[in-house]
Amino acid sequence: MTINELESRTDITKQNIRFYERKGLLHPSRNEVNNYREYTEEDFRTLQTIKVLRKLDFSIEDIRNILSEETPLDVSLEQHLKDLQQRQQEKKIRRLTLMTV
Repeated sequence: MTINELESRTDITKQNIRFYERKGLLHPSRNEVNNYREYTEEDFRTLQTIKVLRKLDFSIEDIRNILSEETPLDVSLEQHLKDLQQRQQEKKIRRLTLMTV
């Protein structure tokens, strides 16, 4: 499928799709005739995964580790939840500190 088709199916802009390619998260093949990118259903599924993980505020590096299976998804999710809880606690402490000033 073309980048336009992929953009339409995923609601991810062409610019972001190309960004994910530059970051090594996607690896489309090239059409030998016109040198256009050609995306597969696997690329589509990968982009869907990236989209969900970005909405959960995962970094590009964390997503790369998940996609490469360097870090299991469940381990990444557990750590991410702990990080979010830590940030929430820090914000709470800052808010309380500001209220006492």
